[in-house]
Amino acid sequence: YGNFYLDISIEKECPNYIIQLFEGDKKRREISVSEAGRVSFEYLNPATYEVKVIYDMNNNGEWDTGDYHYRIHPEEVNFFPKEIVVRANWDVVESWEL
Repeated sequence: YGNFYLDISIEKECPNYIIQLFEGDKKRREISVSEAGRVSFEYLNPATYEVKVIYDMNNNGEWDTGDYHYRIHPEEVNFFPKEIVVRANWDVVESWEL
């Protein structure tokens, strides 16, 4: 197994951030955070992963599509700019400014 640590710094105010870790099209892990700090994804199988953040503006723990009638926009989603390669017995550390 390998470990992935993501140091989060926050530029855009939001009550909650949902950090998701994907292997291909399968979501492997999900962590909610509300402040800057280190997010740990430990005991990962060796693979290539993608990281996604959802700006959970209403703090309900899921992505919302918005409402055209009430002019509410969907919650913002961003992807980490590069893939994360996790190898057995390795620790990968990255930083991301949200």
